[in-house]
Parts: sequence; C-alpha cells; structure tokens
Amino acid sequence: MNQTTVYVISLPWAKQRRDRISSQLASLGIKYEIVDAIDGNFLSPYDLLRHKMHLISKFKSRLLTPGEQGATLSHHKVYELMIKRNDQHALILEDDVLIDERIKLLLDNPGKLPLQWNICYLGYFYDTLGKPFFRAAQYPIDLWGSKQLKSPNKQSKQAKQSEQSGQSGQAGRKLRVGKFILRPRGAFGYMLTQKAARLLLQKQTTRGAALSADRALSNAAIPGLVGIAPALITHDDSQVGECRDILKRCRATCLFLISRQYNRFRRDYEV
Repeated sequence: MNQTTVYVISLPWAKQRRDRISSQLASLGIKYEIVDAIDGNFLSPYDLLRHKMHLISKFKSRLLTPGEQGATLSHHKVYELMIKRNDQHALILEDDVLIDERIKLLLDNPGKLPLQWNICYLGYFYDTLGKPFFRAAQYPIDLWGSKQLKSPNKQSKQAKQSEQSGQSGQAGRKLRVGKFILRPRGAFGYMLTQKAARLLLQKQTTRGAALSADRALSNAAIPGLVGIAPALITHDDSQVGECRDILKRCRATCLFLISRQYNRFRRDYEV
C-alpha cells in the first residue's frame, strides 16, 4: 500500500474519465480517492465575489473561464482536505492523464527524495506562444544540480525490467529530480507537502482565486519547487484527437449551411 495519499479530481458525471483513471491506478496497485470537482458553470455570483474571481490578476490579463474557475476551486478543495486529514504528502491527479508505472517509487518513499521539496511536478509543460517548449521525454530541469532517484531494494522485478529494457526510449531513462530551468505549467499531476498546501491556501485568502491552478503553483514562490525528468504523468492525447474530430465535423457542417444559404440568397435576389 502506498504511503502517499492519492487524490483524483473528477467531475461527478464524467464516468468515462473516472473509469479510465480508476483502471490505471488499480492495475498499478495504487490506493486512491476520487474528489468531486467543482463545475465553474454553476458558480453563483456570490461565490465569484467571495473568491475574488471577478478581479484580474497581474500575472494574467483576462478573467478565468468557467472551466478554469472550477479547476482552481477543486484544487483548493483538495488542499483543505489534506489539512483536515493531516496528510504530510499527497499526490493530486486530474482524471485525463496517463500514468507511468515507475510512479510507485515516489509513492512508497515520498520523504526520501534526494532534494528538499515542497512541490514536485510529475507532469508539466512549457507554454511559449501557445506551443510546448519541451516535450515529456526531454530534460527540462537543471542537470548539474539534479540528483538521480534511486529505486529501493524492494522494487518489483517488472519495474526493474522496464528501466533496463529501454522501452520506447523514455521508459529506460533514469529518473532525475532537480529544479526547473524555466517556469513550468500544468496542474494535472504533482505532489506537495502539507506546508505547501497551507501556503497556497493563505495566498488564496489574500489575493483570491483569480489565478488558475497551474499558474498559482508556479507563481507561488514556495521554496522547494522541483520536478521529475522524464515526466511520469502526461495528458491523454486521445481526448484531444476526439475533440479535433468533432471540431472538423462542426466546421464542415457550418460551411455547408452557409454555402446553401448563400446560394438561396443569390437565387432569390438575382436580377
């Protein structure tokens, strides 16, 4: 049984996503708890004023979308749950991620990371003009100051074989822990201590929740911000492909309707 508490943020009606993330964690033998996410579309004006979401943060020149508002409050809900249950460490996941099996090395020994940490990114990206600057297979951390994450003696044979076999180029790479070269983005998979959860909630009370969850993490200026390279948690690209197919069909339908209406207009008003 893992020593780190694992929380999965998921909307109550997202059954397909819940089943997907549950099957992944169950196959790895990881005990977890699903936390019902907050839907930003159903927030009342009082909630927006209470959390100061009607303000524009200095780090962002626009208001948060309803999806970002719900995600931010959902992460704050997990922080409060950590403090209430006195969890020293916790892993927070969103329900649309893919998990590497080597994550069990961290869950079994969270206090034995080679560096002092309060927030440890297991999945991340860099947003440079809308395009990812680093991919998950590359090393976005400072290699000179990083340290290798050594596996304990109780590591399973399957995990050892995956490290030695070098499957798909990334599974065979050794895990390293270090500080980031650039400021990371993404709140879909990270570990944090109870101290970091308290600091994040304190910042929420002072400046509100006008900043999205991923930017609140990277801009919090909390000491001990580290990351694992290569990334152990990535987004599920199949969801992106499905959305692209839907958008293509909607675009084709709209173009067909516009062209048909235009032809009718020409036929009716043609001299």
